[in-house]
Amino acid sequence: MTKSTRACVFTLAAAALALVACDKLGHSLAAPAVAAKVNGADITFAQVDQEMGRPPILGVSDHPWPTTAAALDELIDQELILQKAHAAKIDRDPGVMQATQSARRAALAIAWLRSAVGVVPEPTDQEVDDYLHHHPELASGRRFFNWRLVSFQASATQIADIQQQVARNMSFDGILGYLDANNLRYVKNQQTAASDQLSAESLRQLSAINPGDTALFTNGGHLELVQLTSEYAAPIDEGPVRTLVETTLSQERTKDAAGARIASLRAKANIEFLGDFKALAPARPSAAVSQTQTKEIEQAIGTGLK
Repeated sequence: MTKSTRACVFTLAAAALALVACDKLGHSLAAPAVAAKVNGADITFAQVDQEMGRPPILGVSDHPWPTTAAALDELIDQELILQKAHAAKIDRDPGVMQATQSARRAALAIAWLRSAVGVVPEPTDQEVDDYLHHHPELASGRRFFNWRLVSFQASATQIADIQQQVARNMSFDGILGYLDANNLRYVKNQQTAASDQLSAESLRQLSAINPGDTALFTNGGHLELVQLTSEYAAPIDEGPVRTLVETTLSQERTKDAAGARIASLRAKANIEFLGDFKALAPARPSAAVSQTQTKEIEQAIGTGLK
């Protein structure tokens, strides 16, 4: 049976089993539909559905959904491993118990927050237009960059020396000679990207360099020596970009609503820092200010999201 055939079978069976018998009170009488048994343990259609359509956290997903057959195969492998883990009593290991409790807390928190935030309003055409106006690098002002990059680590004194060399317009290769002379290990490569593929910080950094110039940046705790070799305009039609902008705005709106909801909870809660963590306690605002901020937050979220 091919993967596509198996997927169709699962889909049709799921649809048929959804039409379950009910008693006079409307309660379902059907037992959970079983997709497979692994050493006697059931894997239900509900588990397969969950594996296929695992809901993304607040509308953002980093992982593609697997096919139905692949999802079932994944669950079978997982069940085999779990059975071995239970037999070895690994579920009683303190570290595993703590991780399980942590995962349960996170799942409950995410589920409640998703429910509390609800469905955020879709961005309007005007909001999309405004976003594109303020981010021309996505369409009309899109540019293409080519640059040489060297990533390395150095002491404060060495960093100061390199900064002076950059300020004196020493060549990229000349600075590499300094790194070699001081036995500084580095990784060198050539990179190419369009402005719409870059983070806001990387775009800002590259836009500040003229072709042929060299600059030293600190990104994520690592030093990066960059020489911009070329840059040219590469505008595209904004039509295909609008869907991406709509998604971005929806995600930002959802994130803001979730943040506002959490801020509201914090404003109403009695949070006490103890022991060594007392230094982390923020200055507590007055009760009047807290209540005012809480009302503003609730109004910003909207009654439909409560």
